[in-house]
Amino acid sequence: MSLSPLGRVLRHRGPSRVTLVAALLGGAGILAAILLRSALLVVLVSVLVLAVSTTVEAKRAGRRWRRGEVLLRGASFACLNLGGALVRRVIRPDYIFVLYAETDRDKRLYFPRWVERLLRPVFPSGLIHFGRFWGMMVAGKATAESFESSPERLQALLDNTREKFPQVQVIALAGRLPSIAASQGVSLDGPFLEGDRGTLCAMIGAAHEQAALLGKTPMEVTIAVPGGDGFIGRQLVTELAREFRAVIALDPRLEDQHGWRENVLFTHQPEDIARAQAVLVLTARGEETADIVPYLAPGTLVADDTHPEIPESLRERMVAAGAIVLKASVGDHRCRIRPRIPIFRSDDIPGCLLEALVVVHRGQDVLGSQVAFNAAAKEIGFRARLAPHISSRRRAPGPT
Repeated sequence: MSLSPLGRVLRHRGPSRVTLVAALLGGAGILAAILLRSALLVVLVSVLVLAVSTTVEAKRAGRRWRRGEVLLRGASFACLNLGGALVRRVIRPDYIFVLYAETDRDKRLYFPRWVERLLRPVFPSGLIHFGRFWGMMVAGKATAESFESSPERLQALLDNTREKFPQVQVIALAGRLPSIAASQGVSLDGPFLEGDRGTLCAMIGAAHEQAALLGKTPMEVTIAVPGGDGFIGRQLVTELAREFRAVIALDPRLEDQHGWRENVLFTHQPEDIARAQAVLVLTARGEETADIVPYLAPGTLVADDTHPEIPESLRERMVAAGAIVLKASVGDHRCRIRPRIPIFRSDDIPGCLLEALVVVHRGQDVLGSQVAFNAAAKEIGFRARLAPHISSRRRAPGPT
């Protein structure tokens, strides 16, 4: 039987599996490269391992990350760390994507503790290929928690990145790094992108996908935005109010601003979420959605754009309440991220990375307005994607 648009999304599968043979071959190659002390061999094996670790990834159906994949990823990081200078000369990246771990526990998704001891403060962590441009992912050992308590650590990450890549004119910051920088008074100038254009473009697209999956036009949908009073949230609410029937901006910071303004309800009361058919989550952390779960109406379509994402325990509670929970991103099969970012598919593009890709293809002028940026992204062929979380223990059932 043919599936509805929502049914096809729920049955979307992630990439393939990690195999023991790939792990053994990759580990043997890495060991040989280190024993021979050949920088070139280290680089070649690292690139090979990065490719293998993405194309044969961990099994998703009902399982968490496998130790084999984490070990393989960690070993590739260690090799890239040893041959980092040569990798930079060979690849000559057009843009940089700076990653981070939210907590020390989250680091273990990337590499074992013993690998961390071998890494420099800022180290190459992967490659990105889209069109004729190559990008490099780099990461620091410091966590978001440490950045929030010490702006000096965040400044050091930015300075080290700029020092390692002086010729690169486009540097994108992942997740909450731009907002942490703003709150800590760390300026983002020169090659660093704030990421708001890309994130807004991705989220506006996700909202339209939600309406389409519900079988409605935007003007027939009331959409809620938890986190609607944040830097990105305020802009997103303004954009959505132009196209959707009504928008609910939900945020604890709106306690003194409760009320309707035209077709936007500004509220701090989670029970107001019951009015929405679609919810686009933009809180700083996915766990902050706990308060809305009791008020989700059956059939509500929840799109998750949080990092860290909504915990699986909360997603299961939402599903038990009758909601449908999907992860929001931009998907493009032409883009390859190796190894993939944890909690993302290998062709998932976070909004902050989307901004870098559009800028390297169309130039800095597209940042002049959101309309210009959205048009450029559409012209290149980017499209929002809503799909099940790859970290789910079980795949969401589709309609029969």
